[in-house]
Amino acid sequence: EVTMEPFKLVSWDYRSASVEITSPVTQNIRARSMANSPSTPNGGAVESELVFVGLGRTQDYENVPGGVEGKIVLIERSVVMWYTTPSVREAAYHGAAAALVYNPYRDPEALNVDTAHNDIPTLSITGNDAAYLKELLEEGPVQVKVDVDNAITENADAYAVCGFIYGS
Repeated sequence: EVTMEPFKLVSWDYRSASVEITSPVTQNIRARSMANSPSTPNGGAVESELVFVGLGRTQDYENVPGGVEGKIVLIERSVVMWYTTPSVREAAYHGAAAALVYNPYRDPEALNVDTAHNDIPTLSITGNDAAYLKELLEEGPVQVKVDVDNAITENADAYAVCGFIYGS
């Protein structure tokens, strides 16, 4: 006997994501939207100054000269921080426009697609690309453009399929 029990959930559908360095050089960065990340506002890209905020702790944001309001932040995941939501929520709280997250403890070419559950567009980039961005930041300001297109549907239909095998 098999039954289907309906329930509602929040559905997320990835469509596309991109990151482009626009200054001091022009270069595309390989990126993937984190799961449940919202799209960039108004169906278009966000372009702003990039700011490295280390692990994205409260004190990391508070120590950024001029703050992160309207800027795109670069966050390093730690071994302990397997779930990126707290550091990205700090970014949103401090007014960041978007977040780029990388994991220095994985393959330097790997992209993460962890659950974000955040209010700002959140993308994963490779460790190699993050290292390059950090080198550029040491030389001066860096501008990046982020574009995320995801569909998030509230109260989407879903089903739990239950199968029963009766014994003797």
